[in-house]
Amino acid sequence: MPKKRRLLHIGALRVRMSLTIRSPKERSCVRCGRTEAWNEDVDAWRVPEGNEGEVACIHDWDVTGEFRPVER
Repeated sequence: MPKKRRLLHIGALRVRMSLTIRSPKERSCVRCGRTEAWNEDVDAWRVPEGNEGEVACIHDWDVTGEFRPVER
């Protein structure tokens, strides 16, 4: 039986058609401007100090913007 290849890599998913599906490293709220960066040490989004945005904002992350998750 052939050895199974792992498809999931840290930060990216490799598929056999030589495509890479990436996850974003940064995101920003289109309503209040809050920015967050992915922290791989704790596997969570972190807010840079001084950029908390609006406390009462229901953050609307720009998930359909310029970031392209599929890379050939």
